[in-house]
Amino acid sequence: MGNPSSSSSSSSAEHDERQLSIQHEPKALFEKEMKLARESALEVIDNNSEEEAMKIFLQGLEPVITSVRPIWDDWLSLDSDDEEY
Repeated sequence: MGNPSSSSSSSSAEHDERQLSIQHEPKALFEKEMKLARESALEVIDNNSEEEAMKIFLQGLEPVITSVRPIWDDWLSLDSDDEEY
């Protein structure tokens, strides 16, 4: 028969993997938080130049790194094959 400890460790690993996945999901704002964020953004826009407001909004952002090749690469190669008629 199967080893009960191996199934519980497998289950634990799956749970840990799901927890890590959830931690990387974007956070949702409640309605009050969204309203406050909009009001704050309008205040920044109203009280700063366009350039200064952009600096404020983009401060601390980091580029997103992806490991997936964009689908449009495949479409581009298919389009070039179609031109042979």
